[in-house]
Formats: sequence, structure tokens, C-alpha cells
Amino acid sequence: DAIGIGPKTLSRIVRFNRALSLSKQQEDDWAGIAADCGYADQAHLVREFRQLAGETPTALFAPA
Repeated sequence: DAIGIGPKTLSRIVRFNRALSLSKQQEDDWAGIAADCGYADQAHLVREFRQLAGETPTALFAPA
């Protein structure tokens, strides 16, 4: 709590950042990224993206 967030929130952010990094290497392999980052399944990863980024992974990385 010394940085203003709890340990669980920090853990979620770190895992989310790892998923973002892997998405640049493993394009469109969301199930693999979810497994590599410790998410229960791809749906769990998508929910986390929506909560932390405000969008799904597909929408976030869609060409403008």
C-alpha cells in the first residue's frame, strides 16, 4: 500500500503489462498469451483487458 494500490491490484497490472508485451511477439495468439501469463483462460484475459484498458484486446490493437 506504500504506492497507493494493494498487492492484488499491482499483481493484476504487472500481469496485464506482461500480456501487452507478449502480444507484440505472439500476434493474435490470445489463448497462448493467457496461458503464458497465468490467466485461467482466454476469457479471463479479455475481461482483464476490458477492466484495465477499457477495451478488448482485439479493439485495442485494431488498425485505426
